[in-house]
Amino acid sequence: TVSFNNLLPNIEYTIKGKIVEKVIATDEEGNAITDEEGNPTYIEVDTGITAEDTFTPNTEDYEGNVVVDGEKITVNGTKDITFKFDSTKYAGKTFVVYEELYLTTIKKNEDDTETEELVKIADHTELTDKKQTIHIAEISTSATDGDNKDNVAELREHITLDDVVSYNNVIAGEYYQARGILMDRT
Repeated sequence: TVSFNNLLPNIEYTIKGKIVEKVIATDEEGNAITDEEGNPTYIEVDTGITAEDTFTPNTEDYEGNVVVDGEKITVNGTKDITFKFDSTKYAGKTFVVYEELYLTTIKKNEDDTETEELVKIADHTELTDKKQTIHIAEISTSATDGDNKDNVAELREHITLDDVVSYNNVIAGEYYQARGILMDRT
């Protein structure tokens, strides 16, 4: 959801969003580049994942958020922008969502034709913004027989299987629950 303030009513706007991957910057040898306090420096990598929506705010839809300043009327509100992509390709990655707001203007050409032009009037492109950051968790598992610690279980009436779950890119302090299902592959 994108929040906006002071937009002129009944004028077309376009929100363009893109998702960038947040990656720790490294030097030529692959060592993390850090700041003076030893914190990693991040860079953005374009993922090619984008979304766009065009809307025309009006005073009826945003009735409680209309601002009248003298003769100038502006609208405040929110607009949803939805990104759709296959997240299975990005396990363990951290993304940041960027948005840009464009005003649709009409440009008069020399031959008296008109062309629509998008003019960027605002953006939110902050790589460190935690509210715009998405962590895609990654897990792997390793199951073994609880007695012989091997991947081949002995035929017994009662056995214990140990399944070690390793995880990456989860948020510290958050609660997560792992559930397992024993599948018969025959």
